[in-house]
Amino acid sequence: MRFQGIASLFRLKFSLPSIVPGLVAFTIAHYHYGVFFTIDFLIAMLVVFLVTSAGLIINQYHDYELDILSN
Repeated sequence: MRFQGIASLFRLKFSLPSIVPGLVAFTIAHYHYGVFFTIDFLIAMLVVFLVTSAGLIINQYHDYELDILSN
């Protein structure tokens, strides 16, 4: 499978915005408590991105037959 096919499974326009709440929370924590950017934050954002992407990929797999019928 080519990179373009894999990237289309991730549906980046839907999975990347899932990181926004984490960025907002980090900004608030930094402003109020002085918490700095850590590896824990990076791992948390990666996990959120991967879980959201996994859900979208599973949805794409199960909707494959419906997509064929609708087109």
